[in-house]
Amino acid sequence: MVVAKMKLKLKKKWTTGETALKRFNTGFLKHTDKRQIRNSSQPQVAKKRN
Repeated sequence: MVVAKMKLKLKKKWTTGETALKRFNTGFLKHTDKRQIRNSSQPQVAKKRN
């Protein structure tokens, strides 16, 4: 009975698989944007070659 209630709640929130994928993609892209900003704000240090 608990499982049936959970399935109904999920069906109300997630109507199609596309919405879940879009939410994942937007969350993932936001995370990568923050990472790129942080990396670009750090000074570039030249590495020594041996």
